[in-house]
Amino acid sequence: MSIFDTGREAMKSLLPALTEPIEYRPQGGAPATLNARIGKKLLKIDDGAAQVTLMARRFIVALADMASLPAPGDTIAWRGRNYRVGHPDGGPPWRWHGNTNTDVAIYAADSGAQ
Repeated sequence: MSIFDTGREAMKSLLPALTEPIEYRPQGGAPATLNARIGKKLLKIDDGAAQVTLMARRFIVALADMASLPAPGDTIAWRGRNYRVGHPDGGPPWRWHGNTNTDVAIYAADSGAQ
């Protein structure tokens, strides 16, 4: 086993302590409680007139826990707030996280209190 494999396995053992429950609500589907690592990403978007800085939340979840891929307009409930899934710059609402293609980072914007 390589040093990278050993490190990857050690990180997997820490994941339960680094996750929080979220409620993922797909459009037209049943809500699901998922464990997610939560972060944020600052995005700089140039709209032609000015550069705007936006903050998006990143919810990193195991793809195997999801019934379908994240789609724009789905919602996430976390810590008493609702988040609308979608990338602020119009890109895809999710990207692969890591190099194993087992986790996805879902981008979402705060849309208010629950």
